[in-house]
Amino acid sequence: SPAGIVYIGDQVYRADGVPYDFGTYLANGYAQDGDNSPVAGYIGDIFPKTERHAVNLLTHYDFSDAFKVSLEGKFVQSTASTLGSYSGSYPNSYQLDNPFVPTVLRDAAIANGLTTVDVYRNNFDLPRRGEEDRRRTYRGVIDVTGRISEHATYDVYYTYGRTDVRQTKLNDRLSSRFLDALDAIRDTSGQIVCRSATARAAGCVPLNSFGYDTANPASFNYFLSDPVSDVRLEQHVVNASLSGDFGQVFELPGGPVQFAVGGEYRSEASRFRPAQALIDNLFYQYDEYIIPTPSSGRFDVWEAFGEINVPLLKDQPFAELLSFGAAGRYSDYSTIGSTGTYTFNGIWS
Repeated sequence: SPAGIVYIGDQVYRADGVPYDFGTYLANGYAQDGDNSPVAGYIGDIFPKTERHAVNLLTHYDFSDAFKVSLEGKFVQSTASTLGSYSGSYPNSYQLDNPFVPTVLRDAAIANGLTTVDVYRNNFDLPRRGEEDRRRTYRGVIDVTGRISEHATYDVYYTYGRTDVRQTKLNDRLSSRFLDALDAIRDTSGQIVCRSATARAAGCVPLNSFGYDTANPASFNYFLSDPVSDVRLEQHVVNASLSGDFGQVFELPGGPVQFAVGGEYRSEASRFRPAQALIDNLFYQYDEYIIPTPSSGRFDVWEAFGEINVPLLKDQPFAELLSFGAAGRYSDYSTIGSTGTYTFNGIWS
């Protein structure tokens, strides 16, 4: 309930001391009317907001057929924000000298031999929880290509890519500070203040959770937090290849034998740096119930590859095309060692 629900003995109250109205029970835990939390708009966000900006820069210059240079630069920023459910308190316990406790609840608690009052509440009067993720991607490519002869070309390129992600949780309650704000007393002048002198010195403002829409927005800055976690993914790729055919030396009835050979080096790394407050599990109840673990990793791989295509026949009766081919790749990973892949193929049309 957004007004809070309190169980004392065999009685059920709203947190403001009024008898609780359960409404008309429907099915599956739902009810119509009453003091229950409304379903509409309570959980999730149908329309998250996404904003994206992208910049691409492309250029090339052909010095000659043997030396052509291309450059590519890219930057993309994507920001997505969404709202989740309202926070809840299941329950919060209040000492009976808390001036926000209604007299009806205090008297009922004393009559039942209780020293505290427990309030179960969906906090519709606190800022809604959510998340905002910003992803920035950077990519650059330099490529040099050219023709060695009428039957061979080369291609060498280097690619750098990086993605940085900033994950921001919105409106999480710091546990110790939230409890400080709930624990109120009257000072010697009769003002309602936070019980802890240390909390008062740090800016604690009392929070009233007894009834509908009772929260003082002035208290939010003390106990609400937006923890920020960071992720980085990074990649380097260098590739060099030579391709062409043996037509300058010989040809088969189906044409010259075609080939491609080359090598590649790739290096990839990632790291995740969660907010320290998340690691230390400083948040109240279910605001952040998963404790993340910082992590990082990296690997690199050297590769060599080759491919050949042998066209035996072309434009012949019953052999518009007859060719055979093979390809292979050898990889040496820093993590798992070496691997090899290969393929053989034939085409008849």
